[in-house]
This record gives sequence, structure tokens and C-alpha cells, in this order.
Amino acid sequence: MNSVMTTRRTGYDEHGNPTSGAADAIARYDTAIDRLLRYHVDVVDRMTSLAEEEPTFPMGQILAAHLSLTSTDTPDLPGARELATNLRTLKLNEREAAHLAAIEAWLAGDWAGASRTLDQLLIRWPADLLALLVGHQIDAEAVLGLEFVMFLGAVGGEANHRSTCLLEFRPES
Repeated sequence: MNSVMTTRRTGYDEHGNPTSGAADAIARYDTAIDRLLRYHVDVVDRMTSLAEEEPTFPMGQILAAHLSLTSTDTPDLPGARELATNLRTLKLNEREAAHLAAIEAWLAGDWAGASRTLDQLLIRWPADLLALLVGHQIDAEAVLGLEFVMFLGAVGGEANHRSTCLLEFRPES
């Protein structure tokens, strides 16, 4: 067995959610979540450094995968897939596994499944602010994407690449 898996500790983030990893990694995650909730300019730098410097810290990888997916840029999909692959090699607690299930559903093009998974996660861990924020964004993007397609059909218009990236989150053929 991998020594990382046998030495993993479970603590709690500042909102009381079970989080696998060392106290310093959890503190860095808390700071990144704080920045994300404020839409602070350094959230991407904090998330990137956490994910790169702590590759065995599940919530850092989860945060990076969720942010890659919520960027709605098709070029961010390979990074999210790589993060999901890495997460499958880690020992995850129930909450972290639920986040991975949502990420995998989203990567498979199942937005509704990702949203339902995050809803179920929030029933169990209602203070999971990452799940709350990402779930809200999935729901908003799904509605906005549908409304945009309906608008284009009504006006007979065509979309450019940037405006259709929301619609391109489909599984690879």
C-alpha cells in the first residue's frame, strides 16, 4: 500500500467539514475557499499553488477540478480530467468521494447528475461552501446555456466559440 495512504489524517476545515490531509494543507484550502467566495483576484494563484504543491491533498485537487470546470473554457477540460484521474488514486473520505462523483458526472457531460450529487452532498454536509458555490454555478450555467440556445433559435443567430463553450462540455468520443 502507498505510504501516503497509510499516513493520511482527517481533520476539519474551518466550516466543520471532514477533510483528509495535514493541518497546513487544510489551512491553505480554507484560505483559497475564502478567496473564492469573495471572488478575490488571487484565488486562482492560491488554488494552483495548493494543487501543485499538495498533490495528495484531496480537497486541493477537488478545488482545482471544480474551478477548471466552472471556467467554462474547453481548454480547461484536460486539466480537470487529469485532476479526476489523480483523485481516483487517493484515499478519500465520504465527502471527498462525493465531490469526485460530481466532477466525474460533469466530465461525462451529465450536468444534472453533477448537480444532484452536490445536492446530496449538501444534505449531508450543509456547510460545504465549495459544493454550494459549484452547485449553484452548475445550475445557473445549465439554465443560461439553455436560454442562450433558445435565444439563438428565436433570432436565427449563430454563436461564436466563446459564447458556446458552455455547450461544449460533452464527453470525449
